[in-house]
Amino acid sequence: MQRLLSISAFYRNDEPNGIGITLTDEAGDLTEIFRLLKDSFDAMWEESENDDETDILTAVLFEQLLAIGQSKPITDPKKMLLVIGNVYLLERVGALITDEFNGLQFAYLNL
Repeated sequence: MQRLLSISAFYRNDEPNGIGITLTDEAGDLTEIFRLLKDSFDAMWEESENDDETDILTAVLFEQLLAIGQSKPITDPKKMLLVIGNVYLLERVGALITDEFNGLQFAYLNL
């Protein structure tokens, strides 16, 4: 059995306005938080597919990340969740390629 200890999100972390944040389990049950976030962002993507607006949604998600990256430090939990959700969805649909400066990272504790 494992417990999720933290979720980290990175977007252009090698650049001055890049993002590198970590949400720890002090915020609550991260497994449940991420499930809810994932479900919400997946539904948002499905709706954009139905409306033939995936390009618009992708652009908005990138714009939000750029804006958040310019407003450091990022300590607001709502902004952190937005970053995690945006990076999750952009990775899932192939708009953001995971590498050492972009993507999600999950840290678990084996019980």
